[in-house]
Amino acid sequence: IPDPLWSRGLGDVYKRQGIDIYNLESRATIINNKESLIVSGSLINQSNYMRIVPNIIVKIVGPDEKVIMQEIIVLNNEYFKMNEQKPFSTNFINYPKNANKVLIEIIP
Repeated sequence: IPDPLWSRGLGDVYKRQGIDIYNLESRATIINNKESLIVSGSLINQSNYMRIVPNIIVKIVGPDEKVIMQEIIVLNNEYFKMNEQKPFSTNFINYPKNANKVLIEIIP
């Protein structure tokens, strides 16, 4: 998969509100003898106050811009302080080979 991207929808709203996605990466690997894609990164609180860490949806998108696979990452209503990072990671086992983009959507 080429460079991972984060979604333009709700993610933009959250970025303006002080939550950003940092160090997003994807890499192919083998898990249980199956080709897999690991997507990881961090959310960072860039606002001046403590806030709830939002849940996110990690999406694998094909060349036609349709979502092929997705995984919701629930961050359990944790809080994070100003400039604190919360890491996330998920695995897509047997992901489609025609996938060409990773999108991250921050759920309000």
